[in-house]
Amino acid sequence: MMNGFWSRLTDLVAGALEPDEREVVRGDLVECGIGGTHAVFDVGGLVVRRHAAVWLHWRPWAALLGVVIPLGMLLSLLCRWWSESAAIDAFVYLHNGSWSYLSYPGWREDALRAAAGVALASMALGCWSWATGFVIGSLSHAAAWVNGLLLMLIVFGEFLVIDQPHNRFNLSVFASSFYEVGLPLTLRTMVVALPAVWGARTGRQRAVMSLTFATMMALGVVGLTGLEMRAIQFAAILGWWRLDGRIYGAGFVQAGWQVHALPLLVMAPGIYIFLTAAMRERLRRAA
Repeated sequence: MMNGFWSRLTDLVAGALEPDEREVVRGDLVECGIGGTHAVFDVGGLVVRRHAAVWLHWRPWAALLGVVIPLGMLLSLLCRWWSESAAIDAFVYLHNGSWSYLSYPGWREDALRAAAGVALASMALGCWSWATGFVIGSLSHAAAWVNGLLLMLIVFGEFLVIDQPHNRFNLSVFASSFYEVGLPLTLRTMVVALPAVWGARTGRQRAVMSLTFATMMALGVVGLTGLEMRAIQFAAILGWWRLDGRIYGAGFVQAGWQVHALPLLVMAPGIYIFLTAAMRERLRRAA
């Protein structure tokens, strides 16, 4: 029973190796008759050396410093902003309203507009998160799982560690644990974590996408960013970041360069995907 336990633990640790090397290591252990704790420590040491060597290159660091940290914080801030807005809309239309109100054109139009706003925001977050994950996987390669885990720690840790008081007029909304905790965590999981993991796996398997797909992705990212540009800026000005800026009627924003640069930041992964695909296509044609 003990031998079976150590064997399963060794296989679990070896799972962090590349598939080809994993099979070689297993064969060597069997051939040399190494088992038990010795096998676990030998394989564990090899895993540590392999993954430490990956960080000697610049690419994983570029992914960490240029993508994971800034975009992790920004995506989390946007999740906080939109989950709060979605909670208020849901409270108004689901708790304070009635299905019979849909017979009134004004109520029906407002409810549909709120639902469309949530859907558009979720689509934008999902698209940005997928592109972010793809760049992490493409740049990090073997270190993609580390950078991906750090991205998740930032996205969920920001919500758990940083407390942001709600507007006093909305306290009745966030008295419910679902709107206070459940909805924000669900939004982070469904439209940030899952698309980012999917994108990271795709990026690690295919470092460069086809030019057609890359173009469609870039256009989608740019288009969604343009539609949600003011929401991004509002989140930075009114959220816990409190970047300097003022919001006037009709959504006009007067702010410093940091606020205006945030839409460019969320577009950067999509543009990177397009540029790498275009460069590869150009090299292919030249060859």
